[in-house]
Amino acid sequence: MNWRRWIRPGLSLTFLIAVLAVAVLGGSIARDVGSRVEDRLRAEGLAWVTVTSAWRSVTLRGTAPSEVAQTRAVEIARTVGGVRSVVDRSGLLPLRSPYEWQAVRSPGRIELTGHVPSEGARDALLAAARRVFPAEEIVEGLELARGAPVAYAPAVTFALERLAGLEEGQVNLADDTLIVSGTATDAAALDDARAAFAAGVPAGINLGPVEILPARAPRFVWSAALQETSVTLIGFIPNDVARGIVAETVTAAFPGYDLIDQTRVASGEPFGFLDAVEFAVDALTRLDSGGVTLDELTLDLAGSAKSVDDYEAILEKVGAPLPAGMSLVAADVLPAVVSDYFWRADVGDDGIALSGYLPSLEAVSEVVAAAEGLGDDRAVRNEMHVARGAPAIDWTGAVQFAVGTAARLRSGGAAIGGDAGFTLEGVARSSDDYEALDTVLAGTLPASLVLAGATITPPPATAPYRLIIARDGPRLRIAGDVATRSDRADLVAAGSRVYGIADVVDATRFASGAPDGFQEAARLSLTALSGLTGGSVTIEGTEARLDGFVTRDDVGQRQVDVLGDRLPDGYSLDATIVTRQLPQPLPAQPCSDLVQRHLAAGRLEFEANEDLSDESLVVLDRVAETMVRCRPLLVEIGVHSDSRGSQATNRRLTQARAERIVEYLVDAGVRRERLTAQGFGETEPIADNDTEAGRAANRRVAFATAVAEPLGAFPEIPEPEPLGPQTEPQPESPAAPEPPAGDAPGAPAPSEPASPEPVSSEPASPEPAPPPAVDGQEATE
Repeated sequence: MNWRRWIRPGLSLTFLIAVLAVAVLGGSIARDVGSRVEDRLRAEGLAWVTVTSAWRSVTLRGTAPSEVAQTRAVEIARTVGGVRSVVDRSGLLPLRSPYEWQAVRSPGRIELTGHVPSEGARDALLAAARRVFPAEEIVEGLELARGAPVAYAPAVTFALERLAGLEEGQVNLADDTLIVSGTATDAAALDDARAAFAAGVPAGINLGPVEILPARAPRFVWSAALQETSVTLIGFIPNDVARGIVAETVTAAFPGYDLIDQTRVASGEPFGFLDAVEFAVDALTRLDSGGVTLDELTLDLAGSAKSVDDYEAILEKVGAPLPAGMSLVAADVLPAVVSDYFWRADVGDDGIALSGYLPSLEAVSEVVAAAEGLGDDRAVRNEMHVARGAPAIDWTGAVQFAVGTAARLRSGGAAIGGDAGFTLEGVARSSDDYEALDTVLAGTLPASLVLAGATITPPPATAPYRLIIARDGPRLRIAGDVATRSDRADLVAAGSRVYGIADVVDATRFASGAPDGFQEAARLSLTALSGLTGGSVTIEGTEARLDGFVTRDDVGQRQVDVLGDRLPDGYSLDATIVTRQLPQPLPAQPCSDLVQRHLAAGRLEFEANEDLSDESLVVLDRVAETMVRCRPLLVEIGVHSDSRGSQATNRRLTQARAERIVEYLVDAGVRRERLTAQGFGETEPIADNDTEAGRAANRRVAFATAVAEPLGAFPEIPEPEPLGPQTEPQPESPAAPEPPAGDAPGAPAPSEPASPEPVSSEPASPEPAPPPAVDGQEATE
């Protein structure tokens, strides 16, 4: 047997088995050693290390966060049982300085960037972020690096918690310094952040700049309300510093007022917000009550102005360029109340100055426009103010009326008081303006105005002061200067009364500067002229000139003598009177009408000595002239009295007076047989004798006319053509010789008339005047 053949294969198998056993046993031992080393390293917080083993030898790999960690990993691995040797194949993270980390929050997103010391730190950081921000997207871009501060982990956790209180913002860790900036989510978050920072940051970390803005206002609105004794601030303010500045500004502007500050700090204010607040507070200081509101940079101003000047200052302020970016939505400010409410217009050579108060700017514009639209060439100066307190009338309408009246003045003024009293004084620009003002002031004033006083002077006359009165047939023309409407009316009425004609042409103009006694001289001259058959009288200054013609020498001379004696002191008279023949005879009916018109134009009165007054003689002269031309006319002169005194005395007195009138007419050329005197006494009253007015009416003279031959014996004579405008009386051309009138001296006597049969003694004028009255003497027994 070859044992060698059997032993060699056995030995080989045994060796193989032994080798296999050793390999299996060695691998088990290596795995056990490597597992124990790895567990130990993780237990020591060195999870960054990966371990491989071969038998009792271990190899360490990975990226160490620091050299200390690297050395410590080797030392810990060597202390593990069963480890014969340790091979360090680990590397080191890059060293970063400064070591930075930051987290940025934006709507719905958290972004982590910067450095992280290890994967474990990364995992812990991400876990903390998900816990703090469960609803946001976490975006991580961290870089492993050495150089982290010792308190890295608590610092970033603290920072993430602060970031949670920001609506948007960021937290930064630079080495060991923490920086925070952003906008708080709400006021509570801002308070929490302030409390957290006040309590302190993690140990080993320094707190750098912290700029946390208040929560953003949904709309940045601020307002201030002014009450009687307080100012209330509400809305948003950018920060506490700004709040303090605004509070100090309001306190200084309203000394003695309580400041109630209810503003809240918020972010989101527009650029220039504090400038807008300062502007609004300044406007508020000019209010007596009200408020200002800033919506972003839009200003709303409302209230009542403190004074007239404050109201105008507010209007000027809001009308000027506003601070940059600011706009005005409304300025509903009421004017101040003025107790002494008035308005005035002062007129002079330099223009019309309007002053006083009106209720609104629109009213001021209307009044200025009204003044400028009057066609006045003078400048209009607006010195009016806007205020409340006008009386309960149409104040603007009243002022516009007053402007119109003031514009008619050359100098002076118009004014309206708070009691609605209207005053006007000054010199009118022209005669027409004077007349217009006089007419307005004589009527009811518009807009509930009450006339408190008026002194209006006509414009100065063109020297000298002049008046012309000219008579031409049935027309009387009065031209020249008169001082007042009453003077004009007095002359026109006197002309109508004295001449008995309705056609009085008024061509006068109003003017001031009349010499003393001018109106009296005009009235006397008019009366003297009425005693002439025709002519004119001219008064220039204090010089009067009477030109005319008469049919009897004694009549003309009497008028000159009477006027010369009666003119006021200082006046002179120059007269030229021409005597002419009587015109052609007249028909009977026109004669009757003319007689009645002459009687209605004047008043037959007796003096105390029973002589006829000068005015009565003028009337009788005209009656006599007419009767001389009216041969068929018969007249009964009837004189009546009132009931005082006995009937016999009244009858004797009235009969004597009737005969006195007959005698004067006979002396004037009327044949006596055409006249009858009849004194009726008190037997035919026309009014109640128990009253003074009735007795005056009963004392009268009446002429009853009758025709001695059939009407139509003479042709009708047409009325003369109306006179055209004239400024000076034109001298009449010499009259051609006329045949003698029926009753004139040297004329053949008419046939004896039949007994007179009374006819109506009413005058022919449209409005018959009462019969001429006897003077006021009472007939006594």
